[in-house]
Amino acid sequence: MKIATADFPRWLSELEPTVEELMNRHLATSREWFPHQYVPWSLGRDFDGPLGGEPWHPEQSALAPAVRSALVVDLLTEDNLPGYHWIIASRTSRDGAWGAWLHQWTAEENRHAAALRGYLHAARAVDPVALERARMVHLGTGGVPEPDGPLGVIAYAAVQELATRVGHRNTGRLSGDPVCERLVARIAQDENLHMIFYRELLSTALELDADQVLETLDATIRDFAMPGQAMPGFDRMAAEIAVAGVYDLRAHHDEVLVPLLRALKVNDLTGLGPAGERARDRIAAYVEWTDTRAARFVERRAHRAYLAGHGATDWSVPVADGRYAPARPVPEDHPLTLLMLGDSLARGFGAHRPDQTLGALLATGLAEGTGRPVDLRVHARVGATTAAVGRQLLRAARLRPGIAVLIVGGNDVLLPTPLGRAGRRYARLARSLREAGWQLVVVPCPDPGYGPGFRAPARWLGHHRSRRLARLHTRTATRTGAHLAPTSGPEFRDQADRLLGPDGIHPSPHGYAAHATRMLPVLLAAAEHLPSPVSTLQA
Repeated sequence: MKIATADFPRWLSELEPTVEELMNRHLATSREWFPHQYVPWSLGRDFDGPLGGEPWHPEQSALAPAVRSALVVDLLTEDNLPGYHWIIASRTSRDGAWGAWLHQWTAEENRHAAALRGYLHAARAVDPVALERARMVHLGTGGVPEPDGPLGVIAYAAVQELATRVGHRNTGRLSGDPVCERLVARIAQDENLHMIFYRELLSTALELDADQVLETLDATIRDFAMPGQAMPGFDRMAAEIAVAGVYDLRAHHDEVLVPLLRALKVNDLTGLGPAGERARDRIAAYVEWTDTRAARFVERRAHRAYLAGHGATDWSVPVADGRYAPARPVPEDHPLTLLMLGDSLARGFGAHRPDQTLGALLATGLAEGTGRPVDLRVHARVGATTAAVGRQLLRAARLRPGIAVLIVGGNDVLLPTPLGRAGRRYARLARSLREAGWQLVVVPCPDPGYGPGFRAPARWLGHHRSRRLARLHTRTATRTGAHLAPTSGPEFRDQADRLLGPDGIHPSPHGYAAHATRMLPVLLAAAEHLPSPVSTLQA
């Protein structure tokens, strides 16, 4: 969406008092700091060259490759500050409050480059020659984002500053170096204040012309790209950064898009015209699409992490879907649907044959116990988090409601998923299933700490987080009228050699049989609440 050039002076004039007010607030809030105080100079020594020092070697860096890539991307982005300064000046103004803010922002951002370069050189964290060559190439290309007019600058900066803050904090957290973490946390504080400036300015613009601002925000969000895309090797480094969890689609959705739109109260705006309503609908659709893509990415990342950690080469699981008939069927053989939703446990990972999977064992027992054929549909996926189950549920929309078994949470526990958010998503899934007519069987989050596949502190953390998530699942079962099935017990710890597979995490065929034995009475009780075959056929 292009903004009419004639609107530029109007926005500059109407927003300038707010720019001045926000800048004064920024100056009162921000704290002075000095880059040299955050650089570990005592670690430094001369490099090769005129001073005859020691050449750089990869083994000198204590940082993981993904962290090194994140810091290089951050520094090269800051190095391109002249380009950003020019773009903002050409879209806004170098005079008055606009100019004063631009110069203050530029000075603070330049401080970040000085601190990052000092750290990388002193700690010998990256190849200094490659870094300098990349800087020359990057600045030589002159590639910078080109937002449209004052509104485009404000909207882009509000998103980008928040994304940068999130990336800095995650980089420090994953670095394993307290010095690095302290430095990037300090930079993130500046980025947060910059984000607040642009976010509040955008909020004021919404009060002046919500339709035009929403159209701009919609275009900004859908076309958003980080400013370093033109730097050499960006695609490779961005992939490393995403896989490591420094900044990925999950972070972009959960920590950038959703908080920003909530702070702007986009969903609460009233009095919008047709253009504004359409823009808001597009924003909502894009955020939902991003959430779906993020769930898929996290699921694939969990797969890769498991493969790397346990030497597995095959994620295939025997396909157990199909009809399971009882030995002595009732006269009316209308089938009962059994739907398996969730993660690897519901999928049956670790079984060697279809009849050894949890779904097949439950379907067989259910058919014998009710005398009715059971149509088993396994929509669960290995590595799925709670966020990914929504897609599984969509696939079940055309199935005749029967019994749905929901087993998920283990991956939420092991990944840095906020458990409160996972619990709310779980509750929404449960309500959707119950409202659609399914008899829901809830299996509270199993405890991954029972198995020997995890060592401390991962085992302790998994035990603690799984207990908390299991309580949320149990509460959901009570509130939605679902049936509560027992989760894995201490026998999986005491008989791990027999009940767990080679990875020490997923059940063996004997383990799935033990799970099915504990769960089957609950499924039979749930079946009693379903319409009888005769009444269903008559209806």
